[in-house]
Amino acid sequence: MSARNPVAEEGEFVELPTGIFTADGIWFHTSESYLREFAGPIIDRIGIATLLSQAGSWMRSADTAGSFCLVILLLITSPAMAALASVVLYLMWNALVPALVFPSFIRFFSLLSAAWIHGLIYVLILSWLGAGGMISSVVVGLIGFILLRWGIVRNLIDRIPAMKNKSGRMLPIADRILRSLMVRYAISFRITLPSTEEFERRILEIWNRERAR
Repeated sequence: MSARNPVAEEGEFVELPTGIFTADGIWFHTSESYLREFAGPIIDRIGIATLLSQAGSWMRSADTAGSFCLVILLLITSPAMAALASVVLYLMWNALVPALVFPSFIRFFSLLSAAWIHGLIYVLILSWLGAGGMISSVVVGLIGFILLRWGIVRNLIDRIPAMKNKSGRMLPIADRILRSLMVRYAISFRITLPSTEEFERRILEIWNRERAR
């Protein structure tokens, strides 16, 4: 087992026999050595910890999108409609997350999801709603903030594709995001990557071995 935290990179991670586990609780079913083998030139440019941190941030972007949708709609519509719209947006966003990986989007959502920004916006809006006597909106906002900010909704939603994917032939969402992110960087840097089929095969091998335990 090894852990690395280069000064020039973001985040922390620990490499285990079952894959890489990041400080923010994301599992990637691969290893540092294979990531360097697959996308060495990309990692040399941005760093492996930064790459993993960005993939993790984008995985949580549905939480951020749903949370901000909820609190903004609470200002202009009923709590029930705001909650319904945020759930619909969350489900749509979560389904499209692996395909919409762009580094610029990730940086934007990472900024929005920063605890102080997220918390400050919620405090200001919910305080304003509370001052106006809209207690039901405040309650819905607080519940939504807790469920989304703490990743409770994401954990529940992620169980659905996991249950459907009993054959073990589809990559877990975190690994799909990581793969897409590396491909985006390769296009941006004009770097040719090896075939993704071998990369996917190794991920599935690790994941299925973990599930079989």
